[in-house]
Amino acid sequence: MPVSLIEAIRSGQEKLAMELLISGQFSDIDYQEHRKDGTALYWAACLNYYELAELLLIEGADPNATTMWQSSPLHAACDNNRIDIVRLLLQANCDINSQTESGDTPCHLAAYRGFSELVQILVENGASLDKVNKKNRNIFTVAQNSANKALTRYLKAVYKLANVSTTPPSKDFSLTCLLRDLDVSSNINNTPSYSRNSEVHSRFQSDCYNCTQDFLGNAYSTTPKNKGLWTNNVVNGNDLSSLTESVSDLKMSYRNL
Repeated sequence: MPVSLIEAIRSGQEKLAMELLISGQFSDIDYQEHRKDGTALYWAACLNYYELAELLLIEGADPNATTMWQSSPLHAACDNNRIDIVRLLLQANCDINSQTESGDTPCHLAAYRGFSELVQILVENGASLDKVNKKNRNIFTVAQNSANKALTRYLKAVYKLANVSTTPPSKDFSLTCLLRDLDVSSNINNTPSYSRNSEVHSRFQSDCYNCTQDFLGNAYSTTPKNKGLWTNNVVNGNDLSSLTESVSDLKMSYRNL
């Protein structure tokens, strides 16, 4: 049974993979197996097959093709400290700040592993200092967990020079604080005689609750309590902008009543 290009690479048969590539014995250079766990370029980057990776790029391989979990060839190279291949991929205009399903950029992975030289290369080539993963960690906070003190000192100096805070802003917002900031529990129509317990205000808070559920779903259990108070559930930062705009529009409509 003939060996595919990806099979040859993954099994360590670099010479065979080169022969298959040169002879054109492949159907799609960016083909992935049914598990969608990486293209030929992804595995060449992972296993440090520089000449093969270079030839794949010459033949038109996509440097930004991702796996099912959104990992790119640059992620694979950075996770394994393949410095030469990282430089090669950067020359091929790969996306240096692409994020995996868990929100990690290539620099997140390099920082987590404590790969100082690689992190420096990525930073000097435009790696984002403030992009955070789903754990709300930027590359500095990730590096702190790597036990590489020299890397942490380097990044601290870089953040200071770039005037960027090493501490990411919180991406979790309590629903109570959100609605307080939107002035939900205040006088909607700005009249001194307005009562917070009036029928209009009750309708407004009920509509806010329905609006919130539209964005967040029942999983957040955002059930309003007595006297217009709201549970202190967490609103994910990804939903915050849309939710804020919608509640603000709702508030404006009630001001006209």
